[in-house]
Order: sequence, then structure tokens, then C-alpha cells
Amino acid sequence: MSGSQSLATILAVERAADGEFVAQFRGWGTGAAFGGDAIGRAVLAAALDCGGKHLHALHASFLRPLPSTAPIRFRVEALSDGMRLARRRVRIEHDDRLLCDVTVSFAAPGDGVAWQESAPPVGVPAPEELRSDEAIAREEKWATFRLDREEIECRWIGRPWEPAGEGESSAWLAWVRPRVPLPDDARVHAAALAYLSDHSSHWCAGRRVGAAFDWNGFVSLEHTLFVHRVARWDDWWLVANMGDVANDGRSFWRREVWARDGALVASIAQHGLIATLRAGSR
Repeated sequence: MSGSQSLATILAVERAADGEFVAQFRGWGTGAAFGGDAIGRAVLAAALDCGGKHLHALHASFLRPLPSTAPIRFRVEALSDGMRLARRRVRIEHDDRLLCDVTVSFAAPGDGVAWQESAPPVGVPAPEELRSDEAIAREEKWATFRLDREEIECRWIGRPWEPAGEGESSAWLAWVRPRVPLPDDARVHAAALAYLSDHSSHWCAGRRVGAAFDWNGFVSLEHTLFVHRVARWDDWWLVANMGDVANDGRSFWRREVWARDGALVASIAQHGLIATLRAGSR
């Protein structure tokens, strides 16, 4: 869509040397970058020398804030190279300080046992039946909604930006797709899936905590992504988000990504620190 930045552009990395890449994250007004930006670029950097294997799994530990004001270095280390699997470690660094440690696993295509017992939620309307995020933003008068910074188009089921009511689950659903179509490069599609795996993931915490939730104070700690099948993100995907538990200010939630035909594309699990606003700070 005209005026929107493409995910492919956002996730680009520049090769600086063998096994080293540089990039600069986008800022969000807080000086810190978005975690999905980091793991998406880590996937792309790691995939560039994995010989046609596809993203299989990822685990990221966020150790320090990710600055958006300076170039960031991605150092890729080969951990293993087998016929079926290849593993890479990506160290995301700034000023020789480790900011995020990512392990990425890639798998070769092949035949083997396959099944799927999970099913997407029933009764979900098709994305074409739902209002666009642009229309909702206009109706809700969201001053922070800028089309040039909304690289993922969303069709929400319900109103997941509102606090969960008494006895109501914090879980929420949305159809999502890239606002600008992705190029014909499987590595970019994999990086975009990693980016999506963290996109708006803290909304469950926001729905549960309500008005006291500090949207700018949330911190990602651990992030795990499992990719169940190779899937091009050329159509709408259904994202189901579940906030299972929080204790001592640490939250745990899950996310499932479904293709339109009901195939489970990926599963995500995350840990994060929840910050709350002090009385009178708004």
C-alpha cells in the first residue's frame, strides 16, 4: 500500500565481513528498538549461508536494551552443519556489548511423519468480513497510528486494545498480512515470520493489567519460536494470543500462527517483564 514501509526494507542487513552484518533499528520514541526487529534480522543474517534450508526454530535471550540510535552488529557463528539440520548462533552487539543472544535452527526439506491435531478457533470471521485497521484508527481517533509505520495490516476480532472485563480472558485474535507484499525470497518470508512472532505480543498483559499497564515499560526476556511448516506469507494469517500466567511482574504468553486453510504455521512462547504506571503519571 502506498506510503507504507515494507517488511523487507525494515529487516534488511548489510554484510560487513564474513559472518558479520550491520543494521540500524527503527526507533519508537523511547530510544529502544522492537525485539521482533532484532530476531527478524538475526534470522535473515543466519539464513544467508544455510544452503537452502528453511527456518525451523529460534530462541532469543534479550540481555540489554536494543538502541535505535546507532548501527548494531550481527555476528553469525556456525554451531553445526548436518544433512538435515544447520544451527547458527547470532550475537547482536553494540560497542562490543552483547545485547541479544539468538540461536537459529534451519531444516532441509524432506519426507517424514506428519500430523496436526490442533485446530484454529472456530467461528472466526474471514478477514474480508472485518473492518480495516485504518478505518478503526480513524473511528477511535488514534493519534499514534501512522500508516507509514504500520508495516503489518491487521483485521482484529473484537477489541483487543481494550482491558479484559471481569472474568474475561486476555486472549485475542487477529488476521495479519504484510501491508506491502514480500519479495520472492524464502529467507525474507522466514525473517518476516520471526518479526511477526513478537509483534504486539504484550497486548495480553495490557488487557489483563488495564489502565495501569506501562506500554513503554514492557521488556522482553526470552523468546522461542517453532516453525512447523514452510509457508509463504502471501495471504492473511490468523494469530491467536494467550496470556497464561504472570507472577512477580514476569509474564508468560503463547502465540499460534495459522494459515487461512487451517494449517498451523508456527508456535511461539515468550517471557517478559511487566511495568506498571505510578498513580498520577498519566
